[in-house]
Amino acid sequence: MAEGAIWRVWMEQVLKYGWIAFLVSFLVFEQAFLVNYFLWIGVLLPTIFCTRLSDLKKFHGSLPSNLWCALIVFLLLSFFWGKEPVFGDFGRYLKRALYLYGFGLGTFLVFDRNRDIDSKLFTWAPLLVAAAALAQIVLFYSQHDFPGERMLGPGRLSNPIHFGVVAASVSIAALVQFRQQNRRMQLLIAAAIFVNCAAIYLCQSRGAFLALSATLIVSGLFVRRIFPALSAVFIIVVAVALLLEPSTLLERGASFRPTIWEAQLERFSQCSPLIGCGVGIDSGIVVGEYRFENPHSLYLGWLLFSGIAGLAGYLALLAILIYRGVKAQCYEWTTLLLMGATSTLTSGDNVLITPSPYWAVILIPIIALVAKLAVKSRQPASYRAGETAAPA
Repeated sequence: MAEGAIWRVWMEQVLKYGWIAFLVSFLVFEQAFLVNYFLWIGVLLPTIFCTRLSDLKKFHGSLPSNLWCALIVFLLLSFFWGKEPVFGDFGRYLKRALYLYGFGLGTFLVFDRNRDIDSKLFTWAPLLVAAAALAQIVLFYSQHDFPGERMLGPGRLSNPIHFGVVAASVSIAALVQFRQQNRRMQLLIAAAIFVNCAAIYLCQSRGAFLALSATLIVSGLFVRRIFPALSAVFIIVVAVALLLEPSTLLERGASFRPTIWEAQLERFSQCSPLIGCGVGIDSGIVVGEYRFENPHSLYLGWLLFSGIAGLAGYLALLAILIYRGVKAQCYEWTTLLLMGATSTLTSGDNVLITPSPYWAVILIPIIALVAKLAVKSRQPASYRAGETAAPA
């Protein structure tokens, strides 16, 4: 019995550091298979050894957890009402659904066994992202025109949109607990936010600017003490962008999105409005000489693949997570979710994917907030109020 307990404690430590390593891998490795290895070995495998029946009951004792799982199952089953389903393809989608479930359960275990992990995570996350951004700035502009050339992000976040959103997300989240840090750490975080703002500008991502604007407004409503800091960050980024390179925000056009969306809506009109076209369809379209492989909107993706039912369920999940996240004072994860939810208005496909940049942008914030609320759902009211100080 004692040996079994020691083994479980050891595996829980492996899960904790494997989970962190998986998050960091998005900044380090460009190859998808390497990030997948961190998910398999660092998260999914130890989760199997750490999970007990009581953990499963607790995880599924929360409405957001069950709604998220139901949406994944519904999207998975939509494969069968798509055109010409192939069982081999279904197996691929099933594997991806299991990845999402396993990562969600593993995240729940990490939060349940390490109640103080948020404060440490959001203290060091902006510093780590800033270090990656600084290295990328040096490497990228040693070979390209500065600052006119649009900078690519590091690792799996090479798409400027994705890295811009992540840099903005962790910077805003760090401001939530900024006053709780000592002076030395405050200076480090302030410097990191400055570097991350520079990266957002150099990525020239209007999606990141749009998400930053929306998150600024909403976050200022539920965490009023950080509103001046958020306003300053936003004004500085926009002012510098307009001063140095107005085309960053004003002259890049719509990137074919209106045409893409019109074509995808035309395709949706040929399917069932309630349940959509099914996740197994080919969503690629050709515009001129270019082929676009996805709807360029996660919300349109939900509508296309799973119909009004799937989209309504996803919107309900976001609303519940934001409402309960604020109520439970999970401000950092709620901020990341707001950033991801806003940026995926104009990017994304569907959620049944292997670890891709969209995991970092939207899926990890969703899953983390689902897990956090599941941990808090059966705690005393004093704990459910959150470890974070109440809004001033």
